[in-house]
Amino acid sequence: MKTWIFQGNPKRFKLDEYLIENKEIVWAIKQKHFLNDVQVGDTVFMWRSDAGKKGSGGVVARTTVTGKPMVCTISPAYWTSPVDASKELPRVPLHIEELALEGNHLDRNFIKNNEIFSDLSILKMSNGTNWLLSNSHAEELNRLWQDRISKLSLIPYEIPRPVPVSRKREFVSYSEQHRREVIYEYLFNGNTHRWIDENILELNPEWSRGYQAMGILHHLGLKNDYKGLFKGLSVAEAITILEQECAESPADYNLFVSIILELGAIVNKEVDSYFSEESSQDIQAEEMKEYPEGKIAYILHKKRERNSKLIKDAKGVFISKYGRLYCEACDFDFQKVYGDRGIDFIEGHHKKLLSEMDKNETTKIEDIAMLCSNCHRMVHRKPLISVEELKQLMKKWKGTN
Repeated sequence: MKTWIFQGNPKRFKLDEYLIENKEIVWAIKQKHFLNDVQVGDTVFMWRSDAGKKGSGGVVARTTVTGKPMVCTISPAYWTSPVDASKELPRVPLHIEELALEGNHLDRNFIKNNEIFSDLSILKMSNGTNWLLSNSHAEELNRLWQDRISKLSLIPYEIPRPVPVSRKREFVSYSEQHRREVIYEYLFNGNTHRWIDENILELNPEWSRGYQAMGILHHLGLKNDYKGLFKGLSVAEAITILEQECAESPADYNLFVSIILELGAIVNKEVDSYFSEESSQDIQAEEMKEYPEGKIAYILHKKRERNSKLIKDAKGVFISKYGRLYCEACDFDFQKVYGDRGIDFIEGHHKKLLSEMDKNETTKIEDIAMLCSNCHRMVHRKPLISVEELKQLMKKWKGTN
């Protein structure tokens, strides 16, 4: 098996975000003579260029090649230039094994001062994307990386004790999917309550002021010390840390169990093997029997789209076209019914199922329908129906009532 270095320039591509938010990634092969050389099972070290920020360059991740190169794009959300985002290039699929981002990475100068790397190509010709390493370079870089990762694993995580607050009203007002997106954004991306209200719960931040997200988080005991606590970690790694905390402090078991169950649902991970079935059922019963069911692929896909303000833009286009927001199936108007509290509120429905979309297919504004909460749930109820089919059902119902 070969060992490679693939480089990313953070001035053009949000490398850190891309690595944090995705376990499976793709990367361009720009040197055509390498297209047939890259093989499944090869090791690829991801190299972050300095990009004018001294000390930030170097190796930030170890990945493994999982497939053959394919022509595709990467989501525009990670590019700083629309021109780069539109480029279709041969890209190889990679699985991220470990991350060691800025502050923990193998610094460029640290590598440069190692005499084994005196003739390392990327140190001499930094303008490039792909480098094939010699056996000596590969062996030494693997050694340094494993040494760095083993030291990072010894760094203790200071986990604050959750302090749950009775904010059940906000917690049960939103779907499981929304709750878990709120939790993910707060713990792993460190976003504020107001940002989450606007971008995840799609609320007007001027009146919500972050209170809805805060209520959901405080109900689980996730307060200020938890903001961005797991930045740079995967959800599975965070679960392991919390499980270890429970093992070391059994008295705090009931404080952590709800959080772990929510995180377990995000990655579709079974956590009942750690917690007794009886205790899990008790906790779930207290949460109105809303059993965790969720897959991270769906959650992260929606989050990336919201980062590009797809739903917000779709609402704006709808208002400019029809003068107001209303449900396209039943004509319900939140503002008419709820007054100021209902201003700008509606749910955006993706007409095309994610399961039917190609891996790198993008979503357009015309692919979004405006639906009230009830109609949104009805079109997603199996057997699935289209917005137009639901609209016809509503017309039939209105005609007989």
